[in-house]
Amino acid sequence: MNKPLMQADVPAHTAPAPVKSRPSDWDEIGEAFETMGKIGLAMTVGFTAAALFCRWADQKKLKAGSVKQVIDQLS
Repeated sequence: MNKPLMQADVPAHTAPAPVKSRPSDWDEIGEAFETMGKIGLAMTVGFTAAALFCRWADQKKLKAGSVKQVIDQLS
């Protein structure tokens, strides 16, 4: 006796999982430039603050005491 094929007996065909496409070269270049821009901005701010600190130090506008005085003031 041949058993008739039922829906459950037939293997289900599933679509393959979508493959994530690799970003294009232009996307990678764009992300690299964006990252370099952020790093450049951070360096500019840092160097500007350092230059201002050095300028004030040269003009003797900074009132930095000894380490002991600073610690005493914080206590």
